[in-house]
Amino acid sequence: MAEGAAFVLAVGSCAYFGGLPSARPSPTSAKGVDQIVKGKPIVNIPGCPPIGDVIMATIVHFLLFGKPPSLDSERRPLFAYGKFVHDQCERRAHYEAGEMAGEFGDEDYRKGYCLWALGCKGPVTRNACPVIRWNMGTAWCVGSGHPCVGCTERDFWDKLTPIYATSG
Repeated sequence: MAEGAAFVLAVGSCAYFGGLPSARPSPTSAKGVDQIVKGKPIVNIPGCPPIGDVIMATIVHFLLFGKPPSLDSERRPLFAYGKFVHDQCERRAHYEAGEMAGEFGDEDYRKGYCLWALGCKGPVTRNACPVIRWNMGTAWCVGSGHPCVGCTERDFWDKLTPIYATSG
């Protein structure tokens, strides 16, 4: 199917990385587009779900310039995946101050303290979630009170689990 394509747009973590179906032990032997399509430029828009504005901006960039935007080593557009979630998070100041939520629903959690101690993977996840967000800019995981799970990183389901445990 990719033979006549100018480039392949892999939308969602499952499309490019193989997603949860490819997680260990992978009984389905699922594979991502990057393991199947050869000889074509591939642009990876990971996320679970991916941000719609990133998909649209990538397509518009191609229509305007005739080529995909600048990409990182995982073929993700740098404009959206060039920075860590942690570095753009509205709770970052609490992290710097050592203010961590100890458990879901506690007083520090309700104050909006950092969710790193609850398993947030923002320090190792590249995405523009804190800036672009979903639902017309109204929401994202951490903004909704849930730690980032790292869904835009390769093999996050194997490498960044358990979800509710710190990375460090």
